[in-house]
Amino acid sequence: MDVLDRVAEAARDLLGRVDDALSEGGAPADHTIWPLLRHMGALPGDVFEAFCALRPEPVRTAGLDLRRRAEGYADERAELDATAAAVRWEGDAGAEFGARWHALGGYLGTAPEPSEETMAGRLAATASYADEVARWTVDARVAMAHTVAEALGSMEAVRLRTAGTAGAEAAAATIGALVLETAREQLDAVESVADRWAPVLGDLQFRPGAEPVGRTGAETRVSL
Repeated sequence: MDVLDRVAEAARDLLGRVDDALSEGGAPADHTIWPLLRHMGALPGDVFEAFCALRPEPVRTAGLDLRRRAEGYADERAELDATAAAVRWEGDAGAEFGARWHALGGYLGTAPEPSEETMAGRLAATASYADEVARWTVDARVAMAHTVAEALGSMEAVRLRTAGTAGAEAAAATIGALVLETAREQLDAVESVADRWAPVLGDLQFRPGAEPVGRTGAETRVSL
């Protein structure tokens, strides 16, 4: 249980009142909550629930699994190299096999720091991206917890509880704007994370090689 879990029950009660007041009475025409409502497309209570649903543990687990898979690709490359060293091919078929073998090895990648233009490298990069998203999740939950804690102790919260929904539009709008602004800032942050990692998160197609292997008519021989 983190700080957001600890304030969630009280925050749900307060933000339920905020949503009711905004839905029934709206907000002052010039209030800063209006552009935030249009940008987020949701009421403060719904946005808060979305942040409560964020959990870093599954993302960290996915990152660990991806990193293991990346290491597996690198291990497979090592096995390919060992097998290729133990088997000697001669002739045209051997040359073509060697070219394909080299292309496949380059596609899989090598340890300990595979290129991002290999499968092992792409998986390792995706794992690092997942790690950063998990860290963002922790930060986002903390930021939202601090915001709702501030709102819970505010005079607007007192007015909202004592006035009910009628006549509480300004107080509800002020609290709602706090929550929505925090959400907007955190979404901007995670979008910047995604943009930064985007170049190395796409699919990587296997290309067997652009240069064809010339035919010489040499007899194919295999030596173990």
